[in-house]
Amino acid sequence: MGVALQESVLFSGKVRENICYGKPEATEDEMVEAAQAADAHGFVSAIPEGYDAAVSRRGTNFRGDNGNAWPSPGPSRPGPKS
Repeated sequence: MGVALQESVLFSGKVRENICYGKPEATEDEMVEAAQAADAHGFVSAIPEGYDAAVSRRGTNFRGDNGNAWPSPGPSRPGPKS
């Protein structure tokens, strides 16, 4: 069973640190795969600094027109693998 929050939460630091929060030792390839799975790779790739972009507290510097800080996972996302 998996739970997907409707509002994304970002922490201060870099984009890559937010993506690798649960696995800080992730390789570059694993980080990109995780971003792709979360539909965030295109969003991150469009940022000039990419994965090294600084994230302000709660991601306020990434708020879009709709108020979302980050692409929210959709309801069709698979749950964690056992």
